[in-house]
Amino acid sequence: MMPITSFGIKFGTRAASRVHGSRVIFVSCVHLGKRLPDRRRFVTMADSQQEDSDSVIRIAAFADGNAGGNPAGVAIRKLMPEVSEMQRIASEVGFSETAFATKSGEAWRVRYFSPESEVPFCGHATIALGAALAMKYGDGAFNLSLNAANITVEGQRDGKTIAGALQSPPTSSAPADVDLVTRALTLFGFTEKDLDHRIPPGIAEGGNRHLVLALKDRATLSAMSYDLNTGRVLMNDAGLVTIILVNAASDQCFHVRNPFASGG
Repeated sequence: MMPITSFGIKFGTRAASRVHGSRVIFVSCVHLGKRLPDRRRFVTMADSQQEDSDSVIRIAAFADGNAGGNPAGVAIRKLMPEVSEMQRIASEVGFSETAFATKSGEAWRVRYFSPESEVPFCGHATIALGAALAMKYGDGAFNLSLNAANITVEGQRDGKTIAGALQSPPTSSAPADVDLVTRALTLFGFTEKDLDHRIPPGIAEGGNRHLVLALKDRATLSAMSYDLNTGRVLMNDAGLVTIILVNAASDQCFHVRNPFASGG
């Protein structure tokens, strides 16, 4: 079994996003917590520089103190592993995504794998990678070469805090096909009456392709459930990485769930 190191990252209240051209830039402060909820060992910045080339670092981004967050695996290697090996590692790590990075000229070649498949891009795994690169190589902006885009991620250390800034791949949006919306509603057991048409169903792209459905009630969002295999077929057929289900509590506050059946 591969060596795996774990630590938590807390995104502070200064987190923000802004649109720059057709890209989104996400800026956040991160804090390295003492332990993840399952009490695995916490890795310090000094420890992270000593990790061997076969290790995978587990980073919980968007954590609330020492709890919660969106975990990702980060594997920084001298050479990019074979696809079958990356898929095996991602499956063993078990998080929604694991990022693999290797130096390539002036940039870092990056690929993302879910437990079942490769995905073009993952935001929280990219922020996790930026934190890992800053801990390992020092503060700075890192150029990333993805399968279909070139982006940047920044990491800056300040004691236990890491400030990170992510530039997304180019973004776009379009109305969703009626048949796709109908299939998605059926998948979750929703009806047209459940939709909040202030935010019409749409396709959003920012490195990955997503279907966005807005729901009137948060209770409907909270109670969401679906058959994983049926959802996998729908998302794969439509070329979707996730279906974004959102409830608008206000103009500035949104409750969101992100079914990711295509990734397992």
